Amino acid sequence: MKKVVFVDSQSQGTFHEIFNLSFLLIMSQSYDQVEYIASPSSIENLKKKINDSPDISIKNVDFKSVFVPRGELSYHIFIRKLFGAFTILRCILKYRKREKIILSSLNEFSTLYLNTVSKFCKVSIQIICHGELEYLLKEQIPFFKPLRWYKKMISMFFNHSINENISFLLLGKSIKNNLTQFFPNHQNKFSYINHPYFFQK
Repeated sequence: MKKVVFVDSQSQGTFHEIFNLSFLLIMSQSYDQVEYIASPSSIENLKKKINDSPDISIKNVDFKSVFVPRGELSYHIFIRKLFGAFTILRCILKYRKREKIILSSLNEFSTLYLNTVSKFCKVSIQIICHGELEYLLKEQIPFFKPLRWYKKMISMFFNHSINENISFLLLGKSIKNNLTQFFPNHQNKFSYINHPYFFQK
């Protein structure tokens, strides 16, 4: 039985709801069992979307909630990212026997341990990359800005060897091409899909 775990350590409420719902449908059709881990509000919103859509029938998804700090200010986001890194680590250790673990985004703090943990656990980890890669394009970020440290962590991660168990799913061919230009040594780890959408009739 093919089992996959999807970990969303960032979303609250309707954040990324279209992508999350669309990707949930893709996973439910590709695997025998899906364990979907996210904040209670994100899960509640997804379930409502599913219930309100008669064309959607998902029977093989097990929703499990985790705490995700709220807030939209810079320090709220910093705390959410830091807490999310611990959530991801806990999930990798707990679900390491699954076929694959998919992370909904590249958590900057998790880059500090992903190589070591993936090597130790020998689990396939696929990371979906969203807007966090835009940090790489920004220049002259003030020292006190968290964005400066997010960029530094991502740059350090990609500028070093990445464990064979880690791969990246990019949302669009152009993003894959741009990232390949930045880090040609890792191009075999990059794959892409067009951004999935769910359209209601």
